[in-house]
Amino acid sequence: MVQPPPDLTRYNDNDDTDSVGTSLAHQDMSPPDSPSSLRAAPPPPAPPQRLNKPLIQVQRERTREAWASPELATGPSNSISPRAFHSLRDGTWLQDEAIHRFLRLLVVRDAFQASLIDAHRPSFVFKSFFMTQLLNMGDLDQTVQGSYSYSNIQMWSRQAPGQYVFALDKLSLPVNVNRSHWMVIVAFMQEQRIQAYDSAGATNTRFLQAIL
Repeated sequence: MVQPPPDLTRYNDNDDTDSVGTSLAHQDMSPPDSPSSLRAAPPPPAPPQRLNKPLIQVQRERTREAWASPELATGPSNSISPRAFHSLRDGTWLQDEAIHRFLRLLVVRDAFQASLIDAHRPSFVFKSFFMTQLLNMGDLDQTVQGSYSYSNIQMWSRQAPGQYVFALDKLSLPVNVNRSHWMVIVAFMQEQRIQAYDSAGATNTRFLQAIL
């Protein structure tokens, strides 16, 4: 005869333990945590404080006078106009004057370092007109536009310290590429190496070969 399966739900009358040994008294029958008992989320961070304070009347007047002046800032053989400074804003075509002035500041800083270290060779930077004249870029004569012309820039080397570019550490040349964006070519004179830095990722072989 087939025996019926044991009744697993049968309880002992003497305690609160069922037949499979599970103690109901030790089971957690409390309800789940209510939303009020949960840990509160941390408050959002405070907005950053402005580091600059509003200008007072005298400062505002001086600021207006500076923007209205022909030169916004001046330095050793270096100055910049308000118009060129405004070209540093996003969405504005960057003017060559702003590039020249920034690179000129690097040259001044490098010259100061060279004065402190005897073995430090100076560096120099040519203006963007160097490549424009070397390759006759933008020439009205279509027969010579884009052609190589060393005679246009053969006197430029006299601008370098000691009037000798081959004694420099680095020579930098900003280049206006197709009137669409800027790049810079750096000639590492002692390493006899030329490097083009272009955010567009172009090879710019034409410019590199032109200065060899």
